[in-house]
Amino acid sequence: MDKINILLVGATGSGKSSTINALLGSEEAKVGYGVDPETMTISRYEYGNKVLWDSPGLGDGKEADKLHSQNIIKKLLELDSRGCYLIDQVIVVVDGSSRDLGTTYKLLESVIMPNLENGKERLLVAINQADRAMKGRHWNYQENKPEPVLKEFLEKKVVSVKRRIKESTGIDVKVVYYSSTSY
Repeated sequence: MDKINILLVGATGSGKSSTINALLGSEEAKVGYGVDPETMTISRYEYGNKVLWDSPGLGDGKEADKLHSQNIIKKLLELDSRGCYLIDQVIVVVDGSSRDLGTTYKLLESVIMPNLENGKERLLVAINQADRAMKGRHWNYQENKPEPVLKEFLEKKVVSVKRRIKESTGIDVKVVYYSSTSY
């Protein structure tokens, strides 16, 4: 069976590594808890027939962003042994506790879309840290899911993020929300 290659990108601290750990069911990807970012290179993790690629977050400084963007572009343009693009799906991870999408717009406009053939079909925007939206209120920690008031807020956030990305970039993307944290 062919492997499906998924590249996770986003701002620093958005939860790319946490998402990979949640999917793997283990703590393989290093997660940054301090003031400095943890992921500095693109790392590979396998899960069944999926290969997850964890990329460094953008938003840590001009030079770091330039280097990380170049490495993400190289990965997007990398070909497999059959001459097809290696990356099948790109997931742009967004911090659900923030309204700031500046880094996400820049990433989509200047890095992802110019270098992703059939981009709209291969792109997903994922709002992580849903448990921290509304400052962590209304999350049912026992069932690990949002209570109705938070669910309504998150559904509105999906619509807002989708609309704001469309206005800023002209890209109509699919947007979902989740929490990579397990309680």
